[in-house]
Amino acid sequence: MNVALLLIDARASHEKIVEELRVIFDKLDEDTKKRLFEERFERLIVPFDLALQCEMLKIALDSTRKRREFLVFLRSMDVFSYDALRFLEEYAKLRQIDIEVSYEKCLSATHDEAERLLTILKAGVAPLWEDALTALGQSDLVINKDVYQIFEDNLLRIMDCFLMVDDGITDGEILKALGGVRENMLSRIVTSNEELFQRS
Repeated sequence: MNVALLLIDARASHEKIVEELRVIFDKLDEDTKKRLFEERFERLIVPFDLALQCEMLKIALDSTRKRREFLVFLRSMDVFSYDALRFLEEYAKLRQIDIEVSYEKCLSATHDEAERLLTILKAGVAPLWEDALTALGQSDLVINKDVYQIFEDNLLRIMDCFLMVDDGITDGEILKALGGVRENMLSRIVTSNEELFQRS
């Protein structure tokens, strides 16, 4: 598949997610905006970008067929989505963690190096994702409009665009990849807003 065309579709889905996040952010009380996001809307978008790219990077590093193509897709996402490796580099410097961070290094990373990279990245993303979930827990995701469904459709669509880079991917690999998004992102959104989902 043409990566440029896939990125256009992924960007369109990302813009739909950002649109709904803007509504959620604008409805937060001022104290929550300041405490969780320093009153910056971008601080709510970044955890979505990073959590999704954690899932993508794991797939790329596990791939024996299309690692380079997957990494090209991820690297190209930086025109519309916050770059996970840039975040990892900043996080590692802040925490004084000795790790080489680059797409070139990812291309040749061994299994152990890939596991270490992902572990550090996830540790950095986790508190930001928790802040995003806290904000979502204060939001109306299903009553006026099914915002949750919009999140689900478009997060899975971005992942689907990413997976189409590998024309030899199996149904089992697709289900596993989408399952990672469901388990680590979508189910967490439901849990953060459990009372609202139960009522609806």
